[in-house]
Order: sequence, then C-alpha cells, then structure tokens
Amino acid sequence: MLLKWIRCTVADRPAFDRGQRDWAGLRELPGFLGQRGGWATDGTANILALWSDVASYQRFMAAEHDELAAGQAGTIARTDVRLFQRRLPIGQLPAGNGHIGGALRLAHCMVRANRIEHFIGVQSTVWNPGMNSTEGFVGGVFAQREELEFLVATQWASVADHVRYQAVRFPALRDRAQPTLDLERITGYVVDLDPGWSVDGLPATP
Repeated sequence: MLLKWIRCTVADRPAFDRGQRDWAGLRELPGFLGQRGGWATDGTANILALWSDVASYQRFMAAEHDELAAGQAGTIARTDVRLFQRRLPIGQLPAGNGHIGGALRLAHCMVRANRIEHFIGVQSTVWNPGMNSTEGFVGGVFAQREELEFLVATQWASVADHVRYQAVRFPALRDRAQPTLDLERITGYVVDLDPGWSVDGLPATP
C-alpha cells in the first residue's frame, strides 16, 4: 500500500478550498482507497491519500492527475510531496473508512540508523495497542519512505479526543517506548479534517 502525504503552503485559501473539492473525482479510479485532509495548526494544508499499489498510483499520475489539479492552479505557494510504503496497520485505515471528519495526527520521524529495529518493534508492541484501546481513536497506519524516514498517521474522532489521549494515555506509552533513544528528529502536525476534502474509494467488488 502506498501513502501520499501532501503539505502545502497556500497563497489563496478560499480558492484552494474550492479546488480541493474537485478531488472527489478520485473516487472511481482503480486502486484508490481514500483521502483525508484539512488545515494544520501551523496554517498549512495537509492531505493524506492511500493507494493500493504503486502501479495504480502511477497510472493516475500519468492520466487524471493534471486535470483534477487544474482547479488549484495559482493557489499554492509551496508544496512538499512524500510517498511512503505501509509497514503496519493501526486498526482500520485513516482514510476510506467512512469517518470523514475529526483530526489527523501526522508524526514525521527521522530514526537513528542503529535504532530502526527497536523503533519498529515498539510501534507494534506499545504504540499500536495503546492507541487502538483509546476512546476516540479511528485508525491509522505506520509507513516508511526511506531507510530512516517514517510517518505515523492516525485519525481521531475529534481534536479533543487526540488532546485527551496526549494528556492521559500518551505519557505512559512514551515511557515504555523510549522514543528519544530512537529518534534523530520528529515533527508533528495536527490537522483539523475538512469533510469536504474527504474522498472514499469505491468498495472492492466481489
């Protein structure tokens, strides 16, 4: 599974928002699973799109992408696009799950070379079970881009649910996982999901 994380510094927010709704055209494309997005607390637009495989994504980029993107021409000052491969699910996917609102937490991690095995291990044994058992957690995915670069993307029923998790559950999980030993750098974003930006892929046919 392929994850596409798009982070945009936007020059014209109203026009960008209108153009973002045109991406509903993704819904019927082969291999498209779902997309979520909204505004982060730092003012950037963040979109997370999920594709079943690289080939489906490449077909989309060669065919429909430019037409769908045309509605946002001139609205973006800067864009950062990163592709990740899924390593571990965290419950259900953070897109294509029917939950179109809430919050998306993105943790962008650069891991020390000698700590990769531990970092992946505690994601599976500490963080994933801890989040899955937390009220308000919708789903997520743990993904890898290059050897040292990872993304933890989690969807929450509301921003308040994520705030409560950070205050109540997170400290004990952090003490068990000891992330400071693994991480060279971590950057986090909380995205207030806009239901109008959400697109779910068509259900798979039997």
